[in-house]
Amino acid sequence: SLMLRIARAAGGLGNLILDENDDIETQLGAVMDAPGWRTEVVVISRFLDVDDSPSTLAFIDIDGSVEILADSIQILEGGSTYVGSRFPSGLDEDTITLMREWTMRYGRHVSSLGGRGYFNIDWVRSKRRLLAIESNFRRTAAVHPEEMRKRMCNGHKRVVRSHDALHVKHDLDFKEVHQRFNAGGLLFDKRRCTGAVISIPPEKGSMGYVVMATNATEANEMAAAIHRLLENNDR
Repeated sequence: SLMLRIARAAGGLGNLILDENDDIETQLGAVMDAPGWRTEVVVISRFLDVDDSPSTLAFIDIDGSVEILADSIQILEGGSTYVGSRFPSGLDEDTITLMREWTMRYGRHVSSLGGRGYFNIDWVRSKRRLLAIESNFRRTAAVHPEEMRKRMCNGHKRVVRSHDALHVKHDLDFKEVHQRFNAGGLLFDKRRCTGAVISIPPEKGSMGYVVMATNATEANEMAAAIHRLLENNDR
């Protein structure tokens, strides 16, 4: 299969997967009238069957120094659309070391050209191969859960799960989400630095949350509880 993506899109929005076994012209005709496809640059690449999609988040300071901030696993909906992250990545040390080494090399090169601020490298693991697929030189969607952990937990290490596009009922509002979190024992506890935070208030059937926990099992259980409480599977 092939992946088509609008070059200036973000988060997987503007991606299209073409099945080579079906008529290509018919598939293209169904989307060519959508905004952007006729006026923007479109990148065409092979669609890989991936095991997971790690990401390395980094920052270039005003003095040009490069710092690795976090390693994560991206949560992809439909194999191509970003909806959240898992921190830390849980990858083996050899893979993390390799990702960080190349992120530092890339960051130092960009720094020498005058680049400053947040950037990342997105990777995929496919058939035991680690492949770098792109870099985003901006505040990516992975920044806010990592910054939230640092500020709300005073830098303490926590396992973080974020979801930026949970499908919920259209009439769900912030007050009801807060009440359900509270009744389910999920609300963030400042003393323990664990629990769920509403990061994107519900609107038009979508919302976001960030979960912070002391271990991966606890984080996964909280995330699963949120989905049981709120997710709309009837859309």
